Amino acid sequence: ILTNLMVVAVYLSVVTAWRWLGWWRTPWVRGMVAGAILVVMLVYPFLLAGLVRQDLWFQVADKALHYLDPSYYVAWWLICQRHGELHWGNLPSMLVYPLLYLVWAMGRGAIVGDYPYPFLTANSLGYGQVALNCLGVLAAFVLFYLLVIGIDRWLGRRSVRGV
Repeated sequence: ILTNLMVVAVYLSVVTAWRWLGWWRTPWVRGMVAGAILVVMLVYPFLLAGLVRQDLWFQVADKALHYLDPSYYVAWWLICQRHGELHWGNLPSMLVYPLLYLVWAMGRGAIVGDYPYPFLTANSLGYGQVALNCLGVLAAFVLFYLLVIGIDRWLGRRSVRGV
């Protein structure tokens, strides 16, 4: 839900002149959101789909949040975003979002005994397994952020050459 809310914040920054949304207009934040929403789209079917029995409307919303929204955002980012402004050095800043979320999720889980995702459930999996799971998800974030940066740089070079 948080990543989808970030997508909404980016879209709001496009259609409004609200100054407080200025951060969401920056190329690295929009790239961060593109990488994060790709992780949502690709992690969901492998780790989360089918865990909860859903009625029809929940299924519609679930598919929209995990497939349609990511697809639309990435297409929008590819087509509408000015490219060539991301740098490999943006990667550490982009990783702050998933790392802060992990700290929050694990801290909250340790206090209340409830974790947002099954692969984070330390009270049943143990912290060693959860650490391995987190490294796998972190690797996905790194991979997709590097992909987004690489695509941005490539598209930026293409637009400079007029291709």
